[in-house]
Amino acid sequence: MTALTAAVIICAYTEQRMTDIAKAVASLTRQSLPPHEIVLAIDHHDALADTCAARFGDIANLRVIRSDQPKGLSGARNAGIAASTADVVLFLDDDATADERWVQEMLAPMAADESVYVVGGRTLPAWDTARPVWFPPEFDWVVGATYRGVPLQPHDIRNPFGGNAAWRRTGLDLVGGFATGVGRVGNDAAGCEETELAIRLRQRLPQARIVFAPDATIRHRVTTDRERFGYFVTRCASEGTSKAKIAAMVGNTATSAEQAYVTKVLAPAVGRYVVAAARTRDVQPLARAGAIMVGLGATGQRYLRRRASDLLAQSRGGAR
Repeated sequence: MTALTAAVIICAYTEQRMTDIAKAVASLTRQSLPPHEIVLAIDHHDALADTCAARFGDIANLRVIRSDQPKGLSGARNAGIAASTADVVLFLDDDATADERWVQEMLAPMAADESVYVVGGRTLPAWDTARPVWFPPEFDWVVGATYRGVPLQPHDIRNPFGGNAAWRRTGLDLVGGFATGVGRVGNDAAGCEETELAIRLRQRLPQARIVFAPDATIRHRVTTDRERFGYFVTRCASEGTSKAKIAAMVGNTATSAEQAYVTKVLAPAVGRYVVAAARTRDVQPLARAGAIMVGLGATGQRYLRRRASDLLAQSRGGAR
C-alpha cells in the first residue's frame, strides 16, 4: 500500500449556502483519515471569500482562495487544484457532507493500485422534505446522487460524479485540469465537466483506471426548488446540451455509458413501473414511468438539437 496525501477542494459561489458550506467543512474535520489540506475555492465572490476566511480561520489545514480562473465550477476547481499540493485531489460539493471514512475510502483504491487514477464515491440524496412520489430513483443523477442501476460494489466506470471524486495530481497535471467551456456557472443546470476530463485522461493514458468505491459515501442536499418537476425537466435538458458539447470535443465516447443506461436501466424500469401500477392500481409507479419518459425525451431532444447545430456549423466552416 502506498501512502498518499489528500487535498479536499470545496468550490463555492454564493453566500446563500453558508450553512451548507459550514456543514461540509465540519464533516471534513471528523474524518478517520484527516486530509492534508482543505481548500475553499471561492468563485468570483469577494464577500463570500471574506466571510469564509473569518468563519473558518481557526482550522489549521484550511485555506480560502479566490479563483482567478474563468467564472464557473470548472474554473474554481482548477484554481483549487493549483492552490493545493497533495498527491490526490478530492472534490466535495459545497452542499454535501462526507461520511467519516470518506477520505480513507477514496484513497484506498489508489493506494492499492497505481493504475487507478480516478475514484468516484457513492452519493446519497438528502431531501429537504421527502422524495416526490413521481421522482424515479433511476434519475437521482438529476439531483447529483448515485442513481438506481449503478452496481453497489467496486467496479470500473467511465467517469465519477464531479462532487464526489478523487483525482491523482499526476493525471491532472498531464491533461491540464478541467475544460472551462463546459460545466456549471452559478446556479445553472449544466454539467459534465468531469465526464470530459475523465475521457481526456483515458485518451492520454489508456491504462488509467477509473473506479467506483461504494463505501466512499457523501450525502448531497436536495433543496425544495430541486424537488420540482420543472427543475427535473430543465436539468435533463441541460444534461443533453452538456453531453452534446462533450461529444463535439471528445467524440462518441461521451455517450457510451448513457446508451447502456437507457437500455439496461431505464427501459426495464419503465416496464416494472407500468406492471406495478396495473397490479396495485396505484398511480405512483405510473407517475415514475412517465417521469422517466419525459426526462429521457428532454435529454435526447436537447442532445440531438445541439449536435445538429454543431455539425451544421462544422460543415459550413469546412465549405469555406
